[in-house]
Amino acid sequence: MKNNLIGFLFAIGVLLLPAIGYCNPFSYFVGSSESWKEEVKLHDGRVLVVDRHVTYSARSIDVGRQELNESLTFTLPNPDKEVIWKSDKEVVWKSDFNKFSDDPYGMLSILLVDIVNNTPYIAARPVGCMGFNKWKRLNPPYIIFKHDGSKWQRIPLEEFPVELSKTNVIVGGPSEGSNNSFYTQEQVNELNRGIRAEGYINIIRKPFPIEETRCPDMVRTKDGWASPEGVKVDLPPPLEVPLEILETKNYSPDRVIGGDEWGSIFFDKSKDANCNALFKPADPNDPMKAGERFVKDPTGQKIVPYLRYDLHTGAKRICDQNNIWFITHLEQPNKMLVTKYTTTGNLVYRISFRNPEEVSGFTGYPVLPTIKPENGFLNFEWWHFKGIYTDWHVARTLKVRFLEPVSTGKH
Repeated sequence: MKNNLIGFLFAIGVLLLPAIGYCNPFSYFVGSSESWKEEVKLHDGRVLVVDRHVTYSARSIDVGRQELNESLTFTLPNPDKEVIWKSDKEVVWKSDFNKFSDDPYGMLSILLVDIVNNTPYIAARPVGCMGFNKWKRLNPPYIIFKHDGSKWQRIPLEEFPVELSKTNVIVGGPSEGSNNSFYTQEQVNELNRGIRAEGYINIIRKPFPIEETRCPDMVRTKDGWASPEGVKVDLPPPLEVPLEILETKNYSPDRVIGGDEWGSIFFDKSKDANCNALFKPADPNDPMKAGERFVKDPTGQKIVPYLRYDLHTGAKRICDQNNIWFITHLEQPNKMLVTKYTTTGNLVYRISFRNPEEVSGFTGYPVLPTIKPENGFLNFEWWHFKGIYTDWHVARTLKVRFLEPVSTGKH
């Protein structure tokens, strides 16, 4: 997949991956950096050459690599001599963890760079559901900047010149692993040709249907992100249990797995279908804010303890015909929490276990489709992996289990 689509896919891709969820637990591991030049056709027909440098995250199990920070540099063409520009007429724009926001969820994807009356402008769009929430769920979803001769300032869309209406840069960057260091305006257009989502190729100046509105409404907290309505279910503290390692396999060199095979390993259609049949919106008119209820609950009142796309805990769901396991990795440092419910909405237990020993440079995470209850234990595999271009490299696999408590919940 072309990486120019990755920025778009990350913006809505989380909406298309229900088994994994919105919050990517591995989004912020640095994976690679790339630099290139591209021709940018301005609204008046002039061509501007810009230098772009992007740092990407390591690829995760659910979506492709993501932009962590970016700088874009160009020299103002034929500026008015009365305007004094810093860096000898060189203009630099940066988007990173702290530049235009107070956390990494404020990352922006550039759509347009142009110059009107010797004044540079940039139009960008928030990346991902957390970015959408970070920038106050804007619709139209654009963040606009204007250079005042010394620095960039954010301006409202109403002040963005009307003649600036077409995306003119590579959205998200070139193809992953591309060695091309220069892109003509024709190549820029070709790389953007596959983007069909509304509002990415043309700047729309009035509210319109955007996929990001399906993102749950979340607010920033000291610990992460949470529903503005607060916690819906009061869960007991988890009981810590030991994780038993049954088998360890180290790979030297790494075990390499292609993207298609990787998807079949980390995604289980049948278990996902089981989950889809067990939950329903508490309020069909407002499914994102009101949470969910258990379909089989005879009272019809019991609330599902984790949002379907939980940005605060990173909750994932595994379902069989009788039980549901909610697995989270963000509630406690270096621990996984497992909260088990019956399909009728009764809490069975809530436990935690410490993550297995890390492998330097690799991410450790359970292979959710391998989770299986057996003889009183919950068995599963734990892999240490990282993404390199379109492949996945596995350094170690573990077969592990823990003894399931009979019950630590209230029925």
